[in-house]
Amino acid sequence: MGFPADGRVLGLILKIYNRGNIRISDLAEELNLSTRTIRNYIKNINEALPSVIAQVVSLKGAEVELCIYDHEKYDELMKRMKEQFTEQEMIITPEERIKYVAKILLYSKDPINMDELSESMFIGRTTLVNDIKKLGNALTTYNMYIKGKPNTGVWLEGSEIAKRQFIIEVLSRGYYNMIGLNNIIKEDEPGLEIVFKEVDKVFKESNIMHLDETTKLTRKYIMVLADRIKKGFDVVNSEKKYEVLSTTEEYKIAEVIFKLIGKKLDINLKEAEKYYLTLPLIARNASIKIDSNNIEISNSIKNLVARILDEISNTMGIQIKYDKELMAGLEYHINFAVNRLVFNINTENPMLYDIKRKYTFPYEMAKVAAKVIERTYSVKVTEEETAFLALHFGSYVEKINTENDDINRVALICSTGLGTAKLLFIKLRNLLGNDKIINTFSENEIDLEELETYDMIFTTIPLKIETTTPIIQLDIFFEEDELRKRIKNRFVMRKNAAWEVGSNVSIVNMATKPNLFFKTNLDDYIDILKEIIGKLFNQREVDEGYLDRVLDREATYPTTFANGVAMPHAINKGGERLMISIIIPEKEVNYENSAVRIIFMLLIPEIMDESPEVLIKTYEEILKICQNEDLLGKVINAKDYFELTNVLVKEALK
Repeated sequence: MGFPADGRVLGLILKIYNRGNIRISDLAEELNLSTRTIRNYIKNINEALPSVIAQVVSLKGAEVELCIYDHEKYDELMKRMKEQFTEQEMIITPEERIKYVAKILLYSKDPINMDELSESMFIGRTTLVNDIKKLGNALTTYNMYIKGKPNTGVWLEGSEIAKRQFIIEVLSRGYYNMIGLNNIIKEDEPGLEIVFKEVDKVFKESNIMHLDETTKLTRKYIMVLADRIKKGFDVVNSEKKYEVLSTTEEYKIAEVIFKLIGKKLDINLKEAEKYYLTLPLIARNASIKIDSNNIEISNSIKNLVARILDEISNTMGIQIKYDKELMAGLEYHINFAVNRLVFNINTENPMLYDIKRKYTFPYEMAKVAAKVIERTYSVKVTEEETAFLALHFGSYVEKINTENDDINRVALICSTGLGTAKLLFIKLRNLLGNDKIINTFSENEIDLEELETYDMIFTTIPLKIETTTPIIQLDIFFEEDELRKRIKNRFVMRKNAAWEVGSNVSIVNMATKPNLFFKTNLDDYIDILKEIIGKLFNQREVDEGYLDRVLDREATYPTTFANGVAMPHAINKGGERLMISIIIPEKEVNYENSAVRIIFMLLIPEIMDESPEVLIKTYEEILKICQNEDLLGKVINAKDYFELTNVLVKEALK
């Protein structure tokens, strides 16, 4: 069989293998190539790989996957193919090219000649200069800098720990990880496997709870340590901030690993290497179960979480500080996250894109939490860490969006006989749970006073009665998922009788009214807020301090979102219920690097009669509008309040 003539084909094989099933369009976007080129590469791959060993197969949705039929022969084939091409020849993307330059700088003790490097990479000097500028920006996160002199070359300055972290956190991801770092990290180093087995024993005998990722990360730290030391790169000394690690339980475990490495690999380690070996242990993610026996949460972390929840309450109006489950989860997570942030350990979050897209509102809550952490510890919270925080807020939002704990007593009104009543009774019990009280009534048994004592009423007939208890009309053929949705929508505003909610509802529509809808020809965002809030004050819709609270909030957390949507909000001491003022500028308004096309301004009462989920669902609905360009366009183009209402009602009924 003939090997592919282009090393990039081999690079693509490894990329598909690493990613599992992947869309061709995603590959094309990632590699900055056309889908046609990708398809040609795949054709070349299948010609290069014997069909009995492996093939790239097409799946539904224009996805592809590398199917391996003979793993032993595939591994042997990959080894031979890698030997055919140089590292440079397998580079596909500009990002991979920049990582290659980083590797050269990280493993060179002498300055690198720019002309010689560009020639060896088959690129022009200008391209290399641009790559080095981009690399320099990435290195600053690790407090490393590229220095250079004319006629001498370029070199890398920074601590050895920082260099190793860059290798682990940047070079060992993506392309380099797929090809085993091309000998940057040698997993087949004699003695390493023995060290790994001994380290596994150390973990089992220790009291610290950890995930498999901790073991894998510790192995990477050990591999890089062994490789760097053998190439003459030691941790000679360490920064003062690492000294605090010597008081931790993790440091004691690192000391044991330190001795194992020295003995099994027959290398002399400097004492400062103990700090380096402690990093993957103190940086571990919180385990699935909260280990309250061995992990003591400090008062400083508890106070930090309390400040985070206070900040969310003050800026978003959502009172969540008494949710013990959320507080415990945040305390446990942040206990480890702070270690990563203080010691500049960047963690990978493969869910980042999906979290930002699917958990938009929890991610906004997490951004508030991140700001509090940054102020407290003078650190920069990455998007990856913010997304991890969002998972905790996402769990809270999901819980209050789905729980029916307040539905304990249910009235079932049925007029079509015992058989129908019995069937509905069983179906509702299966849906709501066996612990719920469900009492059945016929039409002539209805008692208004008694119905007021129930949490929800289900009926097979139209009821022309006035009651504060939510009513849902159904039949015996109801779909459970649809009924769950109706229960959620109907029950969410049970505490506010002024808001009549049907089975499908737009909270935004109910929270606004004609005098809260504005169009403006002003072209400055802050001026717009001042003008509209001034009008609302004159209408006695907001208190005198509302403007200052909105502006203070904007100065700290600008509230701009995708597709030109802004959502300023603050506590309104002049109102008793949640209201939304919708403001549409005649032209796009530039604010915080966004072109604002519409403003949803939330007037959040100091004490809400509605349950907390009303406000959460309001945020979610607005963010959902942000993500729907077609719906957003209809809202922005609404000529008046009544056309806006029509758009929102139609959307809610879908």
